[in-house]
Amino acid sequence: MPRGVRKKTDYGEQIKKIEERINRLKKSITELEMKKAEMQNLKEQDELKRLNDLIKQAGSSPEELINAIVSHSVEHAS
Repeated sequence: MPRGVRKKTDYGEQIKKIEERINRLKKSITELEMKKAEMQNLKEQDELKRLNDLIKQAGSSPEELINAIVSHSVEHAS
């Protein structure tokens, strides 16, 4: 004996709901990627500031450090 009438599946409505969910998730992903990029930029700025502070504490300039690194690299590359 049947227990009840089965509701006809509305595939169109289900597809629409899935597409809406996908769009919401894509928007969330985009927002998170933007926040991630912002955090990476802030991190890089902080690292550069710390590096600059250390260079100043050492009594050097960024150009002097660059020249020292380049000279060191050339000496060890040979």
